[in-house]
Amino acid sequence: HAIPHDVLQTVSGLNSTALTSALRHAIDADVLVEDPTIRGYAFRHALLQEALYSSLLMHERQALHHSYANALAGRSNDEPLLTGTVATHWDKAGDVVRALAAYVLAADAAKRSFSFSDVERYLARAYELWNDVPDAALQMSLSRRHLANRLLNAAVAVEDHATAVAVGREALSMVDDTPRQAAEAFQRGQLSRALWYASEEAEALDESYVAVSLLGDEPSVEQAWVLTWHAKIVALNGRYSESRALAERAMGAATEAGSPRAYRVALATC
Repeated sequence: HAIPHDVLQTVSGLNSTALTSALRHAIDADVLVEDPTIRGYAFRHALLQEALYSSLLMHERQALHHSYANALAGRSNDEPLLTGTVATHWDKAGDVVRALAAYVLAADAAKRSFSFSDVERYLARAYELWNDVPDAALQMSLSRRHLANRLLNAAVAVEDHATAVAVGREALSMVDDTPRQAAEAFQRGQLSRALWYASEEAEALDESYVAVSLLGDEPSVEQAWVLTWHAKIVALNGRYSESRALAERAMGAATEAGSPRAYRVALATC
């Protein structure tokens, strides 16, 4: 990857004269090439870059990644590729707290640019790092179950069905909310969706029925999503009148919960 001149100067700690001299020698020796698009430099050969990186001691690599993360953090401006690069640097620097937060931000940025494979990749790494971060839920202001649901949705979007089902089962085991029944209903609905797209239709239908049976009377966005998914899955099994009644219940729940998006999805299921 090419590195902008100002970032390289920050990371190297060299003054302008010393850095220019070093860069000139590297370019003359065919080690680096100029990249005018970003006003920076890149290695001429990837294998040479890998060899130099491999020659560094572990603490040297971590120190460099830490410096690059600091230098790039203020430049990301919600740009997905750069946001992901910052997260990767924090990760390789061994700073799991900053890496976790950065991967979630990178996933948000990637989603806004419709880079769905990157969304899953960043969320999967954040999910892996979660248990390494002390008080992660407080640090992130979200629960591991919430992160699991985001990863499940991202995995479904890119047809990574194995991950979606595995994370769906884990998320179900994390339910400890009050009222527990409503949270379990939502998670079983999520698992049902993952199973359906993984071609596990029978189990998906069973989970969906259990999810609906656990729903209370209190309207909520989660209730609307569970009913909408169940409406869709029973329609795919040929039970259209049952599906319509469920979709209408979902629309009512979405309206009372004040969720236009959930209402539109339920309406499209009718």
